[in-house]
Amino acid sequence: MAYLDLTVEADTVRVEARLHGDDLGAPVGRSPLERPTREVASARAEAVTRYVAARVALSLDAHPCPLASVQGASVQPAQDGSYRLAVRYTARCPRVIDELDVRDDLFFDIDDNHRAFARAQAFGATFEKVFGVYDRRWRVQGSPSTFDVVRQYARLGVEHIVTGYDHLAFLLALLAALAARGTRAGLRPALAVVTSFTVAHSVTLALAALGVVRPSSRIVESTIALSIALVAAIDLVRVRRASSAYSESAPLRAGLGFGFGLVHGLGFAGAIGELGLPRRALVRSLAAFNLGVELGQLALALVAFPALGWLATRSREPRAYRQRVLAPISLALVALGLYWFVRRAFGLG
Repeated sequence: MAYLDLTVEADTVRVEARLHGDDLGAPVGRSPLERPTREVASARAEAVTRYVAARVALSLDAHPCPLASVQGASVQPAQDGSYRLAVRYTARCPRVIDELDVRDDLFFDIDDNHRAFARAQAFGATFEKVFGVYDRRWRVQGSPSTFDVVRQYARLGVEHIVTGYDHLAFLLALLAALAARGTRAGLRPALAVVTSFTVAHSVTLALAALGVVRPSSRIVESTIALSIALVAAIDLVRVRRASSAYSESAPLRAGLGFGFGLVHGLGFAGAIGELGLPRRALVRSLAAFNLGVELGQLALALVAFPALGWLATRSREPRAYRQRVLAPISLALVALGLYWFVRRAFGLG
């Protein structure tokens, strides 16, 4: 009899397997009929751990939860005067766990009469199972904690916006013209623009994550690139015409943010589509991801906008700021947006 203790926390599973010394011949790399000594078993503990991890398969939505780290092992006395070797390791799943599939193939190829008693601590409850040669599968289901969901998906949202250079470029294009008002006068309209963008992409992100809409990835990514070039081109034209009425209009900026935010939300859906959403925490995970995106955007606004506002103040008048700061930024964003558009629309990478 082998004993398996599983502890599920967020996206990780801590495993402790206690194996009788009589069963350790194959795990230590010797004949299955051999009974290794305590010293041999202890010296070969890491090999035993990897043997167990390879035969106790953990998966989430058919995606394997691979071995992440190996912890220490210990030799424990058994009731028959022999010993057991307790090995410990951690497996990491692709996302927060709400449904863990376990398959136990440990020792069944050697002994048809083998049994394994398993206990799982997960979702605030205890689950138990006895594995036999004809009953090797187990599904542990439950609702992950709100803390685990928020922690993982909010972090994912922040990471996605921080590393999503096209989304950052679009936000910069939206905010750069408003900075001509100066930091104090332009900050509130800038935050309104960021929030309108968030509201819009939250709608389409939810629709895509729920499978209501399934747009073409190439079209979405190409349109995102085009949105950067278009907003920057509007500013560039206004600079050349020495007009600021449109480029500095907060309501119109918010409208652009909302309109193109609907498209950007479909792009965000690709990030969580790869990771997957826990079915028993769907609303919480979507809300947490959006929270992370919003926090990332606000962080950008609170860093970039004061810097642009300072440049506007140094320029002494809006026209000088638009010509010396806004025009170069807009020109660079037009070029960058068109470059991304061509690459994405024509499948060049």
